[in-house]
Amino acid sequence: MDKTGKIKTFSFVSLDGYAAKMGGSIDWLTGYPRPSSDRDYGFGGFAETVGCAVLNGIYYAMLQATDIWPPRGIRTKVLLPDHSVLTPGRMPDFVLLRPESGFGYVEAVEAIRRETSGDIWLAGDRELLSQFMERGLIDEITVNVVPVILGNGYTLFSRNRMEQYWDMACFQCFDNGVMQMRYVPRT
Repeated sequence: MDKTGKIKTFSFVSLDGYAAKMGGSIDWLTGYPRPSSDRDYGFGGFAETVGCAVLNGIYYAMLQATDIWPPRGIRTKVLLPDHSVLTPGRMPDFVLLRPESGFGYVEAVEAIRRETSGDIWLAGDRELLSQFMERGLIDEITVNVVPVILGNGYTLFSRNRMEQYWDMACFQCFDNGVMQMRYVPRT
């Protein structure tokens, strides 16, 4: 079993850099027209490399309301402060409650990484992603820039206080105006 899988993100942001509106709404994204050429923005190919999805509670709750939940063939582990967002019949494989328990989210994901074949899709809000970004633990960032101006909201890594440099590995333009870019850490 490959225990050196990458920790990767696959996210969407507005043209002015926001991943969600104030309050966490992503209605701007769900209402945006999908491209005719690649209706899932290459997520299917991305998902084929993923052995486990690790989501925080907010992202988990948002995904339950979409047509892509649960991710096909991907084990799912959810990092939650409590059980309040769990939906019966759509339970994840694993739930880690409160990082204050002495076993934090970073340590939990590292343990999951050691037991997972394939890469890990780390998906969540700015607080979760920033914990990993600040420690240099994200190996690949895929960001889809949607040509919508929100004016305010939450950025992907708004809690990150560490300057980092990344190299573009590839990019793709979709016929609906979305630009997808994949970055890896500069070495």
